[in-house]
Amino acid sequence: MRATLRTWLELTRLSNLPTVWSNTLTGLALGSVGPTVIAMSADEPESRVHYKTYWMSTVEGWAAVALLLVGLSLLYAGGMVLNDVVDASRDRDLAPGRPIPSGRVTRRAAGWAAAGTLGGGWLGVALAGWFAAAVAPGPGAGWWVAGGWGLCLGLCIVLYDLLHAANPAACVLMGLCRGLIYVVGAAVGAGLVLGEPWPWEAAVQPQTLLLATGLAGYVTAVTLLARREHGEAGRAQAGERWVPRVLLFSPLLALLIAVPLNFIGWGVAGLMLLLIAGGWKGAATVQRPGTPPGDKKVAILMMLALLCSLDFVFLLLLDSILLAVTANLLFLVTWLGHRRISGT
Repeated sequence: MRATLRTWLELTRLSNLPTVWSNTLTGLALGSVGPTVIAMSADEPESRVHYKTYWMSTVEGWAAVALLLVGLSLLYAGGMVLNDVVDASRDRDLAPGRPIPSGRVTRRAAGWAAAGTLGGGWLGVALAGWFAAAVAPGPGAGWWVAGGWGLCLGLCIVLYDLLHAANPAACVLMGLCRGLIYVVGAAVGAGLVLGEPWPWEAAVQPQTLLLATGLAGYVTAVTLLARREHGEAGRAQAGERWVPRVLLFSPLLALLIAVPLNFIGWGVAGLMLLLIAGGWKGAATVQRPGTPPGDKKVAILMMLALLCSLDFVFLLLLDSILLAVTANLLFLVTWLGHRRISGT
């Protein structure tokens, strides 16, 4: 039986792609815009980094951004397909309606698709670095920087897919995958601008790692909660109940460390707290004994859509207003997409 387009869209969880795009925009902002509000310590109250926007007038600059978005989208899609390939036997009992156990696509075809999209995704990320280097050539600026970080991301994706079913601790790898999107984006973003730091340093500078860690903690929490989506697994133990809820506060902790304690800083942190409150409500729904699977799914999908809103707050922090508005619009696109194609 030939798989339909909708089958492949379900297999790749297409409706979640806008969250990858908003993550990518935040990564680019970390590398190319730089912090205009962040002060990394009390000793550096005027810490500011301003970059030129020369790349916007070049074909190579826009090609780098487009290839980065396509490459990271393919890496995400490939990871989702590989997840279903690895879980095919398990899904026959837990999720028989999924494309592979339902017979709408063969495991072999899905396996080849996963390999192709993962390989194509890495190539897209590497080419993004190559085009970025053409805009602002210099030490460390090249395809190998973005390609190297892209390879790390790809390896984390594969490891998560292979390990997650048997080991809940593998959920940390899923969080790491999302955090690495910031790192990859920062590497390419820094390659687009005419100034320091160069891509390798930009990918590992404190504000990039700090916000990436906050995002990774949140995604780890959602992934842990998603393990309880299918059916009722009984009342969660204390550790199972509180570990994901504590991790939900990771983005807020990152902000409190990064933002100076002034009016703007507390305002941004308050906005983040509101988003985390939404995540907390979703976690309570998923963990509540007797919650119907459908309600659990809705809660998890909303928590996934909130990834765009987290990016919105981070982009406000980076003074990237246009990108922040775009991230907010991507939240709406994700929410509407979940109504047509499931994101879990």
